[in-house]
Amino acid sequence: MSAELLQPEVRWAQRKDILYVKIDVSGIEGKPSIQLKPEGFEFKATGEEGSYGVSVNFFDEIVPEESEYHVAPRYYEMILKKKNTDADYWPCLTKEKLKTWWLKVDWSRWVDEDEEAEKENLKLGGAGQSFNLDDMDANWDDEEVEDEEDDLPPLE
Repeated sequence: MSAELLQPEVRWAQRKDILYVKIDVSGIEGKPSIQLKPEGFEFKATGEEGSYGVSVNFFDEIVPEESEYHVAPRYYEMILKKKNTDADYWPCLTKEKLKTWWLKVDWSRWVDEDEEAEKENLKLGGAGQSFNLDDMDANWDDEEVEDEEDDLPPLE
């Protein structure tokens, strides 16, 4: 008689070119089994409370050869390279449009598509404008600050 696998919680976030996927399994024992394919993955591991397993079919394809993973005592984390980096953000992690209790957004890593574009714009100098702290120091008027200090009453 085979024991039924427990369903781990899976959290995910994305950028234009990568996916972050974290599978929560408390007290991972040994090496988890992961079959990573362009269209999805199958995960099995033994944890403190028993054997866990999950299978996910991705919304679009990834490149397994350029993907990374990390095993920690409480989770298994993958950084997956998207195959089509020119496409829009994925609307969901899976092809299935069903809402599942175990699949959640990883808000600690989430960045909206427009926010990522803004950050990229800042890296490039913000639409032709650069931000330089040295320029700010050069334009700082010390006399203005000293005048404000003169208006303060003496300390007793």
